[in-house]
Amino acid sequence: LAEKLTVRIQADSTDARSAVENSRRSEGLGEVLVAHRASLPDVRQYIDRSRARKREIDSAVVRNLRHREESRRGGDVDQLVQNYKAELSSPWSPELEAQLRDLLLNRSELLDKALADDELYLDRLRKLENAEQDLIAAIISYREFLVENLLWLGSVHPTNLSDIRQLPHEVELLLSPAVWSVLVQGLVGQISQTPIAWLALLVVLVLYWKRKSIVVSIEEISKQVYRSGVDRFSLTLRALLLTLIVASPLSLLLAITGWQLQSIPAESEVIYGAVGVSLLRIAVSLYLIAALQLLCMPGGVASVHFRWRQRSLRVLRSALKRLARVYIPAVLILRLAMDLNAGDTGGLISRLAYVAGFGALAVFFYRVF
Repeated sequence: LAEKLTVRIQADSTDARSAVENSRRSEGLGEVLVAHRASLPDVRQYIDRSRARKREIDSAVVRNLRHREESRRGGDVDQLVQNYKAELSSPWSPELEAQLRDLLLNRSELLDKALADDELYLDRLRKLENAEQDLIAAIISYREFLVENLLWLGSVHPTNLSDIRQLPHEVELLLSPAVWSVLVQGLVGQISQTPIAWLALLVVLVLYWKRKSIVVSIEEISKQVYRSGVDRFSLTLRALLLTLIVASPLSLLLAITGWQLQSIPAESEVIYGAVGVSLLRIAVSLYLIAALQLLCMPGGVASVHFRWRQRSLRVLRSALKRLARVYIPAVLILRLAMDLNAGDTGGLISRLAYVAGFGALAVFFYRVF
């Protein structure tokens, strides 16, 4: 199976490279390559298998060595019989000697069969490992090619009236109770089996509960700097760490959710892993924006410890607030639309979310710089 899949992916890769080289502007080429990318197997699954298989090969090699050693020691049956005779102090009968000889001969035959089985098993394991290593290399190579080229190719048809008519259906698909029920059930089932996830959720609750007191601690450090007129590295570091902690609860909650969805076994619904990866990426963006907002708050690290100008901080606070209101929801909708409607790359709703999200990002950089 791995060899057939490798041949198919290599053939797709060869055809795609030729098509891109000879007809880059062909209509529909991007859509075909997007479909190719969606059909590529999850390389992480094969990498995990390869690691487990390498451990199994090592165990099989050790087992084979032990069998060889036992086979060499048990090869001379007459010598073994004499050794047993020397070790026994009780009377030795011809019948007992005959039974012992038969047992040793049977053991020798079984060891020979075990050695043959070891060689066959190792040979098949190594062939499978080589085949899947070729498959991993083919997947990575083709995926890298697609990543490099899809950005410059039209991957969907231009928006038209029919796309607008499909918008209600896309919204319905995005908000489908059946889909979200599957996600919630899978998430609850995974969390219930992961004690560390409960601990992480408890940390999130504690951070929410202590949020106001941590902010007060940051303000107290600022007052201490104002009163003394001298800032110390220890105070700056403490205020910075407290600020980063205060910024973490919501993004940490998203990250835990994404981590648990991504941890659901690969044989389950594909959307678990896709939605999990999306939530992890959004959690990073959310944390960066929240941390910057808190750094720039009145009496915060940027104002008191970094001595940034108040006018610049007011502009940055305002820009970050607007960015958080538009960019995070837009990217969340974009990612979920693409995950839940991967066949049409999210449809019109993903395009609208893309325009809104990256439009907000462009406005942010324009206002700040």
